[in-house]
Amino acid sequence: MCKYGNGERATNQSKAWKLRRSDYSEGAEDVEAGWEESAIEPMQIDVVSDYSVWYFSKVNSSISSSWFICTISKEGFKNWEICKEISAWGIAASGERKPRLDRVVKGDHLIIYAAGKGFLSTAIVTSPMRRPLSHEEAPWPGGVYRYGAIVPFKILIETKNPLKISLTKMVFDGTEIHTSRLQKGFSMISGHDGNFLYQQMKRNLEFEKLESKKSNKK
Repeated sequence: MCKYGNGERATNQSKAWKLRRSDYSEGAEDVEAGWEESAIEPMQIDVVSDYSVWYFSKVNSSISSSWFICTISKEGFKNWEICKEISAWGIAASGERKPRLDRVVKGDHLIIYAAGKGFLSTAIVTSPMRRPLSHEEAPWPGGVYRYGAIVPFKILIETKNPLKISLTKMVFDGTEIHTSRLQKGFSMISGHDGNFLYQQMKRNLEFEKLESKKSNKK
């Protein structure tokens, strides 16, 4: 945990607010490949708290990587198969504004969530976020005209049966992730929440392997 001297925390908070404004002026309103607003009920998003998680994880040297939750809509579930084929996640531009490229770096982690199904996979970012240059790099509908960035990844865990986690007041149990974050399609979450979901999916995968062995013995 970072230790701040007198006034240093306020200074960093001020920097975060300034960068937040700069971030959104360049188009940080990210939408996942095939995301539609109908996937969940529209809600107000706390963009300041979302940015605070990102900013202070980057300035805190004790945090080795950042975690992001990537949402797939019910209508766009086939886009996940495309993502796996090219080993990249697509982030749509907001109008003429494009996502910042310094937001995601090699070694960061992704949690893949499918609306109506649950948590599907965890992945590690294999190279920095970048602009797609061809249809091959952005094969989703709209191609390079719609998608302002791609995030190359390698799957760490993918479960056959999606992990389902109960909600309490629209927050996933065991985490501080409000469902409003899912509406963004690509959103920063805390390292604690990311690791919690990773461990839950890991247990889910181990259970599936155990059940498969039992089935094979019969």
